[in-house]
Amino acid sequence: MPSTRLRFRPLRRPLAILALWLGATVAAHAQDQIQTPVPAAENSAPAPSRLPSAACLRYRSELASLSNGASTVRALQSEIGRLEAYHRSLNCEGGTFLFFDTRPPQCGAVEQRIRALNATYGGAAIDDTGARRRQLQGLVASSCADSARVDPATGETHARGGAQVICVRTCDGAYFPMRNLPEGRTGADEMCQALCPGTEAAAYSMPYGDDALKSAATVKGSKAYVSLANAFKFRKAFVPNCSCKPADKTWAQSLTKAESMLVRHKGDIFVTPMQAEALSRPSPKVRLTLVGRADRTAAVLA
Repeated sequence: MPSTRLRFRPLRRPLAILALWLGATVAAHAQDQIQTPVPAAENSAPAPSRLPSAACLRYRSELASLSNGASTVRALQSEIGRLEAYHRSLNCEGGTFLFFDTRPPQCGAVEQRIRALNATYGGAAIDDTGARRRQLQGLVASSCADSARVDPATGETHARGGAQVICVRTCDGAYFPMRNLPEGRTGADEMCQALCPGTEAAAYSMPYGDDALKSAATVKGSKAYVSLANAFKFRKAFVPNCSCKPADKTWAQSLTKAESMLVRHKGDIFVTPMQAEALSRPSPKVRLTLVGRADRTAAVLA
């Protein structure tokens, strides 16, 4: 019998993992990916004005304070070094006989000044703040670059998004992460809706870090999350009839399309039609195990 090239991949992750995926509302931290800006076309409309986020302003303020403090410490250390050199040039280390101080009269005043300067900054080293400064520089680069902006022509709020893709439930603004998408961002909206069939949902992207959701934007169109009518509502109140799982279905039934998408888009293998038919029929025991796990996971999440 001739072999036929078929797209097939046995299910490797149980439906329970998909159900757990839907219940998650906190995205994992990872390294941001650099996005290449698209050159603006000539004679294009004026660029939308940016609205710095609260995190952006906070990081900028702390970085400025840190830089000013480091400059002050350097100035103090320079002055102390100059006084110590002057102290040595006066031979102030010795010059005492019995109870009498035979040193130059300037020594006492110089030593007092050195002690006062050391007490001013507590002997702190400049390098102590180096790690925090580098961290703040990275946070400013990510949070300020992804700030929301308003299009003056339409009044719509847009954002640049970020490295991680999330699925947002529009009825209350709740979200969960979507990692390892089979088609990348191209099929993000379809996968998002398949994972949340009980209500309207859309794929967004956002950076990592504090207040990242404020910088989230739709994968298609770059519309800002903050412009949603129900943005952040899930943090303030429970919205009835707002669930990714339809009320009349189990999690296993709800995620059938998502399961088929994960299987359909994962590589090719060569099998005969007979093998494909046999492999596509998992044993009842295995199927019941997957469904049972999904239902139990959903019960725990509820």
